[in-house]
Amino acid sequence: MKNPNRRYLAPDLNVSKMYELFKEKCKEEDPPRTPVSEHVFRSVFNHEYNLCFHAPLQDTCKTCDTLSAKLKACDIESEKHKLMAEQELHQRKADSARKGLQDDAARSKIPENDVTVVTFDLQKTLPTPVPSTGIVYYKQQLWNFGMHCMNDNVAYMYVWDESVASRGPQKVASVLLFHLKKHIRTKNLIRYSDCCGGQNRNLKNALLWSYVTQSNEYTVENIDHKFLIPGHTFLPIDQDFGLVEKNKRYHSKVFVPKDWMKVIESAKKREPKFVVTRLAESDFISTKKLEESTVNQKTDARRQSHVDEDSLVASRKNESKSCGL
Repeated sequence: MKNPNRRYLAPDLNVSKMYELFKEKCKEEDPPRTPVSEHVFRSVFNHEYNLCFHAPLQDTCKTCDTLSAKLKACDIESEKHKLMAEQELHQRKADSARKGLQDDAARSKIPENDVTVVTFDLQKTLPTPVPSTGIVYYKQQLWNFGMHCMNDNVAYMYVWDESVASRGPQKVASVLLFHLKKHIRTKNLIRYSDCCGGQNRNLKNALLWSYVTQSNEYTVENIDHKFLIPGHTFLPIDQDFGLVEKNKRYHSKVFVPKDWMKVIESAKKREPKFVVTRLAESDFISTKKLEESTVNQKTDARRQSHVDEDSLVASRKNESKSCGL
C-alpha cells in the first residue's frame, strides 16, 4: 500500500455527509456552536487528517500482522530476535514468489520461449438482481471467474449463474480447460493463483492437468502451477476485479445475468478491454472417471488402516477363544 498509516471510514460516507454530521453536532452542544463553512471543513479534512472513504483494495497478511503484534508486545531480547528472523524469512518468501511472477511474465513476452503465463481467481459473488433485502442475496448468485494473460495483458472473464453450475473445484478446472482449448497454443503453461484448496489446490485439478499433458488433443505439454505466499496473493487479475467493483457503483439497475456482463465489459476503459464469455452447462466437465482410474493415497491409507484394525480385532478374538475366555 502506498500509505500504510491511512485510516478508512465507511464507504457510504463522503465529505458532504461528514459536514452535515458536523453541523448537527455543533447544534447539539451547549451552548450551540456556529459551524465553519463547508469549504473550510473540506480543507481541514483533506489536509489535516489521513482518512479515506473506502477499504483498502488489498487484504493484510495474517502472518505479518501476528508477528508485528508479537514484536510490539515482546520484552525479551532473545525472543525479539527470533520473531524478527521469522518475519524476515516470511517476507523473503513472499518477495521471491512475487519476483518469480515478474520473471515468468517477462519470459512469456518472448515468442521463442513458447510459454503462456496466466493468473486467475474467482471474483466475489455478484447478486442478481442487486438486492434490496438480504434474503435475495442468498437465493440468486452469479459467478465471475477471471483469467489475466501476462503475455498480452488481456483479461478474460467467464460468467455463469447458479442455475448452470456451482463454483467448486471441478467448475474451476472446467473453466481453465475451456480457456486452454480456446486461447492457449504454446507447449508450456505457467499458472499463478492463491492457495485456496477448495478451488485450486486439490486432487481434481491435479488429475485434469495430468490428463491434459498426456493427451494429444492439446498443444500444452508442460503445466506448472505456482502459488503465492498466503496473505501476499494480490494478482493482476485482482486489479481487474477492482475495476469491476468500482464500475458496479454506477450501475444500480441489475436484474439479469446479461446486465452484469455489460457492467464487466464496460469496467475497463482502455485497451485491451475485458473479453467476457457466458458459459453454458455443457461447458462444465466432471473429473469422476479420472478419480476412479487413479490411486488416491489418502483414501487407500484410510482403507488400509481400517483393514489392519479389523484384522487386529479378529486376531484378539481368536486368541481369547484359544485361551478359553
